[in-house]
Order: sequence, then structure tokens, then C-alpha cells
Amino acid sequence: MPISTDSTNEGGGIIADQDPSDELRLSRDRIAELESAGFDLVAQNENDAADTLKEIQDKIGRIENSVAWLQQGQLRCDPSDELRLSRDRIAELESAGFDLVAQNENDAADTLKEIQDKIGRIENSVAWLQQGQLRCDRYKLWFATDPEEEQQFKEIQDKIGKIENSIARLQEGQLKCGRV
Repeated sequence: MPISTDSTNEGGGIIADQDPSDELRLSRDRIAELESAGFDLVAQNENDAADTLKEIQDKIGRIENSVAWLQQGQLRCDPSDELRLSRDRIAELESAGFDLVAQNENDAADTLKEIQDKIGRIENSVAWLQQGQLRCDRYKLWFATDPEEEQQFKEIQDKIGKIENSIARLQEGQLKCGRV
């Protein structure tokens, strides 16, 4: 019974009768695309963390300026209370900034791990396809070296085809008998 080579996966990706070099090229292109996406995401997270850190540093600078202004006595209040409140606020902002940077780094690491896992699965698929091509090449070589066995194989395929045709005719006959 002949095996159809017109199979595709539902994503429209690799087809069974596609040239292995095309499959390999497509797989390599996809790997490069995934790697690029991973590096872009890591760079974006680093930029976001740097922007957040810059904002926090700017706020700390403004608070320190306010503290210096208070220390010079330009406002009529107890400078030690304002200084303590300013230092508490600085510590709070620094903590929030470091937590945000750590979270962004964790998110980037998780995303990179997912991308590396996908690349590993793609590489395994490529290796599997290459092994299948080797088996196919060995099979062709085997038939090319033994014409007698190739002829026997063709005869068996012909007999299977005749049996399938006979079964189809018998089924048609049953349908006709059932209608009469």
C-alpha cells in the first residue's frame, strides 16, 4: 500500500516531501529568529530597568536638594524631623527601585530560558529529520543494490493494490445489493 507524501502539519510548516536542505534552512531561520527575539527582550528589559533606576535617582536627587534646603533653615520647622522623613523616603524609593530591577531581571531570565528551550526542541526536530533522511537514503541504496528484491517489493505492492481494488468492488456490490 503506497504511503502519501502530501502530509503537512496544521501550522503549514514542514511537509513530508520537502527537500531536507529546505527543512534545515527553515529550521535554522526559525532558530535565528527566536534567538534574536530573546536578545531583543533582554535588551528591552535592561533598558526598562535602567529608565526606572534613573527616575528613582532623579527623585532621590530632588529629595536630597530638599533636605539641603531644609538644613539651611529656609523653612521654619524642625530640620531633624524633615531629614528623618526624607531619609525614610529615600530608603523606600531605593528599595522599590531595586525590587523593580530584580523583577525585570527575573522576567528576562525566564523569557530567555523559554526561548532556549524552544531552540532546543527545534534543534532536536532538525536532528530527527536528518536521521530520517539518512534512513531514506539507506533504503534507496539497499534497493539500488538488489534489483531482485526491488522487483519482489514492486510485485507485492501490485498485489496489495489488486486486493484493495477487489475489496472496493465487493463493497460496491454490497451497496448495490442493499439498494435493490
